[in-house]
Amino acid sequence: MAFTEDLTAMFDVTYGFAVNATYKTRTIPVIFDEQYYAEQGIDVDIASSRPAATCKTSDVSTAAEGDSIVIDGTTYTVTTVMPDGTGITVLSLVK
Repeated sequence: MAFTEDLTAMFDVTYGFAVNATYKTRTIPVIFDEQYYAEQGIDVDIASSRPAATCKTSDVSTAAEGDSIVIDGTTYTVTTVMPDGTGITVLSLVK
């Protein structure tokens, strides 16, 4: 039996955590995260952010590396497409 869930509340841009994004000329709701991280190495310390968009898989079913998505006026390039099999896909992004 396939997993099915109503994701409407999770991706509600009015009362939820989602924001509108433009992907392939369509407006879709995404949960945008630009997590800050720091890594320490022997010779180098790195601090950066890892932007990601959590989407309904049905909205990004044709997503591919190199695609563009605009979130809050910033254009990002998709670097990794990670569907999780539950109807959610995370797009790793770079500016």
